[in-house]
Amino acid sequence: MRKGDISRFIEDAVHWRMFDQNVQAIKARNADIPTDELQAAIDEACAAARADRFCARIHGPERNGT
Repeated sequence: MRKGDISRFIEDAVHWRMFDQNVQAIKARNADIPTDELQAAIDEACAAARADRFCARIHGPERNGT
């Protein structure tokens, strides 16, 4: 084991724990939203993100509003 391996392991564990807590909080917050409505919102957000990435590739970042 090299120096810093344990601290890196702990740092990774903390990040995963924080990620898991955020996921659980989002799931709880969205529990009362119908599945099809939630999926439509996800699809819309993905489409917008893909369009932004495509526009940035074609026209450069200065043309996509960022």
